[in-house]
Amino acid sequence: MADPTSIWEQHAVYMQQRYQCANLPDFAVETKLAFQKKIFDEHLDRERQLCKATESALGLNANSQYPIREGISTSWSPVLVTTTFAEHSLWELTSSLLWRYFEGGLSWDYPQWVPRGVMRIQTVSNSSHIYFDFGVRTFSTQRISIPATVSTQTLTFTAQCHQTGANINFDIAFLAQGFVKVQFPALTVVQPDLGCRSLPVTPIELTGMWMGPVE
Repeated sequence: MADPTSIWEQHAVYMQQRYQCANLPDFAVETKLAFQKKIFDEHLDRERQLCKATESALGLNANSQYPIREGISTSWSPVLVTTTFAEHSLWELTSSLLWRYFEGGLSWDYPQWVPRGVMRIQTVSNSSHIYFDFGVRTFSTQRISIPATVSTQTLTFTAQCHQTGANINFDIAFLAQGFVKVQFPALTVVQPDLGCRSLPVTPIELTGMWMGPVE
């Protein structure tokens, strides 16, 4: 994994040059970079939390414990003689590596923009759909089956891009403390921004932090 310090330092140098070329005053440049540094540090902290959530899930699974995930509601069906579950929740998806991939991106011209995405899962009677939103690119799965419990098991699914019609494969694991780990094709996230200098060909690991239920 790339060194987070070098990612930030490279980003800060590039953005400072960019803002100066746009004739922004020093105080505005300093304010923008201070805001971006706060968000970057938050993304790094979430990656550390994801590591802890993975360790917790490994410990639980090793002891044959599979607790119900955050945001899940379950019910017993006497007719089907089984337990069904439902959920409708949001996760914010982040990665410090996205900051490097979006170097030169036109997206930085939008006020307070930072690289991130959103994942929404809606489950009714054990039948789920997963939706991804990365701004100009959105994706959705067909009806799929996902676990209601915390597990280190990695699941692979297919989602369709609604802008291009292309299908992509992604991996997801539902970990402890509401975290998810998502392996997603980085190119499909970065490529729409024509200013980006990097066109990654490998999947990127995204940290998904549970934002709570959809009201």
